[in-house]
Amino acid sequence: MVVATVNRADRLETLVDTVLADPAALEIVVVVDGPDHASLETLRQLAVTRPRLVGFGVPRGGQLPALDAGVRRARGDVVVLLDDDVLPFPGTIARHAALHRDARRTVAVGPMPVVTGGPGSSVATRLYAAAYLGHVDNICGPHRDVLVPLWAGNLSLRREDCMRVGLASSEFRANFHQDRDLGYRFADAGLVGLFDPDLRAGHHHRRSDEQFLADAARQGEGLVALHRVHPHRLGPFRLRSVADGLSPVLRIAVAACGATPLARQLARGFLAVGRQWEATLPGFGDPLAPARLARRIMQWRGAQRALAVPGGSPGGIPRRPPR
Repeated sequence: MVVATVNRADRLETLVDTVLADPAALEIVVVVDGPDHASLETLRQLAVTRPRLVGFGVPRGGQLPALDAGVRRARGDVVVLLDDDVLPFPGTIARHAALHRDARRTVAVGPMPVVTGGPGSSVATRLYAAAYLGHVDNICGPHRDVLVPLWAGNLSLRREDCMRVGLASSEFRANFHQDRDLGYRFADAGLVGLFDPDLRAGHHHRRSDEQFLADAARQGEGLVALHRVHPHRLGPFRLRSVADGLSPVLRIAVAACGATPLARQLARGFLAVGRQWEATLPGFGDPLAPARLARRIMQWRGAQRALAVPGGSPGGIPRRPPR
């Protein structure tokens, strides 16, 4: 089991103990991505009584480079890669290991629905929960392509395959959609995706409104980067595609709001409208509609900003926010 983490020291004990409760877990390797003394100290204290815990830090570089470092340190023939806010159910790790006993060149993916995605959750968590369930419906349908697009967070593969392909990309440097880039690279390397509903885990997703808006801008940047790195799959990026599926009036609104330097303030305003709607008109219409519009505005803003950087994106250090 390999996990990358940063600035979530309060979650580490629960994560470590949940993983180690499964006797099939040879170890849990937790890699702290960058300066984070609280997480390193928490891991040091936990390791005193948990000999199967391996914790260490690496210079800040993003989730996938940190996971690569963890895979190099891991001892098992099979590596299970978990997000640091995803907790496996009893038996899930044993099931991951069993799937690879005879299989080769396989990426096994399990479900990780949001644990707290109800009305009391943030708009970010509720929208993420709905999007994830839609993704699972798609990969369980006739298309059944697990790797394209890949939604990481609860997956496993043989360590030799992981080392051969590499989790981090030297070409894709955007701050979002690293898992989609990874899925394309897995597929190009001849690996086959397998979705197993018995590989169950729960996603303890938490994002504030400001994190939600920042994530949306990074989504836009990441889309541009995906098209640049994988043109054979995706073709050229069209900025207007960010508003696909909207009415003509809303497409104009997203383009106009997303193109202005006031995009974030306008998006905040739509979030406020949604909160007011939910408070004053409970059960009437879709109070999340303004938040969806705010997300599109910030995606447009991020994509436009990335398009202004020839051959790259302004993302810098690739951090992994939840999708």
